[in-house]
Amino acid sequence: MAKQYLGDSVYADNDGFNVILTTENGLPTDPSNTIALEPDVIKSLNNYVHDIQQRAEKHHASDIVNNEPCKHERTESETVPCCGKNQVACVCLDCGETLGVG
Repeated sequence: MAKQYLGDSVYADNDGFNVILTTENGLPTDPSNTIALEPDVIKSLNNYVHDIQQRAEKHHASDIVNNEPCKHERTESETVPCCGKNQVACVCLDCGETLGVG
């Protein structure tokens, strides 16, 4: 199979065992990176993407059941790193969205 463009300057190829990801803009002087993903790493990446999709579907499903998006009624303050120091952030307990850092 030939190298395939995935988007955002990322290409995929394989060597018969690894999936080879490269970044390139097409110019010889532009930076380029290469990552060889072994089958176990691909499986872990697929599981990660699946988990993200499941969480997104669960969030959207709760919006559909309620017929409206989260109104951020239940929030909690937590300390998060931001701009090199710890900041207090307000986070929605229902959808997980960070509502503000101050």
